[in-house]
Amino acid sequence: MNLEVGMQDENQQTSQQSYPYTRADFPSATLSALQLTESVKQALLDLDQRLGESNQIERIRFHGSLSGWLPLDSAYQPVTDILSASESNQHFIDALIMNGIGKQLQNKTGVPLSPSVPLIMTIALKDNEPDLFAKSVHFMGVFEYLLYQLFGLNVIEPAHAARTGFYNVLKQDWDPQALAIAGVQREQLPEISRPNNQVVAFNHVVSSSNRTDTITFEIG
Repeated sequence: MNLEVGMQDENQQTSQQSYPYTRADFPSATLSALQLTESVKQALLDLDQRLGESNQIERIRFHGSLSGWLPLDSAYQPVTDILSASESNQHFIDALIMNGIGKQLQNKTGVPLSPSVPLIMTIALKDNEPDLFAKSVHFMGVFEYLLYQLFGLNVIEPAHAARTGFYNVLKQDWDPQALAIAGVQREQLPEISRPNNQVVAFNHVVSSSNRTDTITFEIG
């Protein structure tokens, strides 16, 4: 799994750079949130160094469909490595379908239950690792974790929320039944909101850089 970084200059000329994560056999191996965050910051620092002081960065856009789910403690530090789909969690889905709750959830969330759905990952963590679940004060997706680490934002856009299995499509809000089944409170999940673009100094995001230019970071 790689982090792909594209660059476009004022003449619309583009270039692409790939940054492999430390553990190249993801998703069969676990990936830590720290590894992911450091990979992103390293990519930004490399971009800064490639351009040099004479070139200005106008905007940086973050987008992607990173999968994975993170339980965090009260200080927003990861309790585990990034949670990913596991076929061993299929029995939780089978039980929900058998008792009729699974169909209710799927009708409200619009998401077919599968091991890759964060709702199922959360249920599995609660059942399999109760001590870790008890330490989990916040839950968020990988992309949302990056936004928090880089900009201090604790938000999730509706399109991403809709993939979690916790989101009620009709009410456009977290679903109380899904929350109750997973043992999660509303305030433990990010606010559902379209994140605004961030206009900040480059070295506010990448502290190891000397670049003080104010840059628009486009999100989404």
